[in-house]
Amino acid sequence: MHLHFKGGFDAVDLQLLAIVAVMVALGGAIYLFGDIYEIGAQAGRVARAVPPF
Repeated sequence: MHLHFKGGFDAVDLQLLAIVAVMVALGGAIYLFGDIYEIGAQAGRVARAVPPF
């Protein structure tokens, strides 16, 4: 890691920032997807527990 913002960004700094941004975005997406999956799984369990009408 070599960040030196005094002279503005150079290509390597921008690349690092882009990689970090992508990783954060992926992490957020995986976290949200996991939550959605959990909610779906719980809803599925509830739906199976309720006798069909």
